This record gives sequence, structure tokens and C-alpha cells, in this order.
Amino acid sequence: IGIAPSSLTLVLNGITDLHSERPARWQDERVRVLFVGRLDAQKGFDTLLDAVEPIQDRVAVRVIGKAVAGPATAPRKRSPQIEYLGWRSLSEVATEIAAADVVVVPSRWEGFGLVALEAMCGRCAVVASDVGGLREIVVDGDTGYLVPPDNPARLMRTLARHDRPTWRAMGAAGRARYEAMFTAGRMNAE
Repeated sequence: IGIAPSSLTLVLNGITDLHSERPARWQDERVRVLFVGRLDAQKGFDTLLDAVEPIQDRVAVRVIGKAVAGPATAPRKRSPQIEYLGWRSLSEVATEIAAADVVVVPSRWEGFGLVALEAMCGRCAVVASDVGGLREIVVDGDTGYLVPPDNPARLMRTLARHDRPTWRAMGAAGRARYEAMFTAGRMNAE
């Protein structure tokens, strides 16, 4: 009883192309790291804070979002490498992605991982936790990296691994993967 496997088809989620050709103003020679999401336990923002603290001379971090479910994860002290932007519109997020070198998605659990897909759409490398739907989106070593959740030391080593041109090359690979697999047009057609 049920549906025959030959009658089933997996249709991957897709998104509309919202990437921005006009990057936000972000003048910094360090690797530009962007976090987009809730500052809640699920999203692992505290893991990112712990990861970037020892390498603040090498990375600059922008944060889009605020706490929604419970208290915000807050840094132990205000760091000059972290800039909090609050919530932004989708078009503003796209301009921040266009200015970033890498988007970090350090979630403890994740059903799909829309931010990772938006980053790839915007030609930005992704470093994400090796959980849930993020495994379907990010190709480890090609479009970015998958790291264990709750592992700030590993996240730190991964973020410190490359210079900006290498992250940009991974972002280009991410854009190609988005175009091949994750467009809204492809999803709707399937």
C-alpha cells in the first residue's frame, strides 16, 4: 500500500535570483564574514563569536539579525571586528552578501538552510554546519565548507584557511551550483 517508488520524484527547493550587482560599502582588507539570521541558540551565533575572537586581526564580521526565540547570544565584550546591522530587507541582505567574502551558517540544526542558498545565489562562499539540509546545498571544498556544529576551533581554522580571492572562487562555484540546481524556475518546472 502506498505510492510506488517509480512514481516519486525529489524536487529540490529553489529561490528567486535576488543577488545584487551593487555591493554594500564594506572597506576592510580582512576577510569579510557575514552572518544572517536569528541570534538564537539554534543558529549557533555563539559558535561564530567564539571562532572569530582569536582571529579578529584576519576577519571582519557583519551580523544581520536579532534574537527572536529567547535571549540573544551576546559577545562577552564588544569587538571591533563585529558590526551589528539588525534586520535588513531582502534587497539589503543581497547587497551585504555581494560585499562579503564568506557567509557563515553555524546552525546546530537546520531544515533547509535558505541563507546558504541566498549566499550562493549572490556568488559568496559558504561555511556551514554539517547538519540537515545544509548538506544538500554546500559542496565541501568546492562551494565552501561543512564543519561540525558547536566546534568553534574548527570554524576558526576554516575561516582562517583562505585569502579573499580563494573565497571568491568558491563563491563563483556556488553561483554555478545555484544556477544548475536551486533556481525557482527549475523547481517550478519540476
